[in-house]
Amino acid sequence: MGRQLATLITEVLATRSQLYRFCFSLVYLFVGGCALLPKPDTCERSSCMLEPTELVSPAELPAPGSVTDNISHAIVQVCACRPWNRTGIKVEKGQEYAFQIVERTEEWVDGDVKSTPEDGWTTGLSRSIGHAFSLLKRSPKANWYALVGTVGKADEGSFAVFNERLNSSESLPETSRVTLSSDWLSIVMGKTGEIYLYANDMNGRYFNNKGILQLKITRTK
Repeated sequence: MGRQLATLITEVLATRSQLYRFCFSLVYLFVGGCALLPKPDTCERSSCMLEPTELVSPAELPAPGSVTDNISHAIVQVCACRPWNRTGIKVEKGQEYAFQIVERTEEWVDGDVKSTPEDGWTTGLSRSIGHAFSLLKRSPKANWYALVGTVGKADEGSFAVFNERLNSSESLPETSRVTLSSDWLSIVMGKTGEIYLYANDMNGRYFNNKGILQLKITRTK
């Protein structure tokens, strides 16, 4: 009887602790500038107004080792306040591409929540909150506010541009990292189309996003 009572008390306390954590998470989200109320997704900053107007075909980004290897990469701007960042780079299914930040023009911050393009929200508290509200972010493949890529203008088939550093490519999905390039593994394109990029946020919450990157995209295979 004593053991059963102790178990019951433990379960009640655990439930109460979860409830407190949930309530505190809601307060933190509102105070931190990441409340769930959606607003129009606009990015009217002058430094983020220009986007590519023409596509770069796969023939213009050949695999390393060819005679035109000097143009095997392109550098594009990524603004966290844009729900869709065009790259102007058209890829084909099965090709591999590596991504590397060459310049951080502006700090990557979600409202007031400290973040990085590689890892998204960086503090333990924000990550705990993000886990509780994970169904609201656009891509399940990456942390909140981490940099995400897609082929085509659709969230389906998205991939984490900077995933966990991997020692092996075993048991990875079709869109996965399989070839080592610098600190990160290259990504196999799951279909043909143009690469788009975005900070992994909730639709309707891009108005308070900060962060500008210069991103190098290199065809590796």
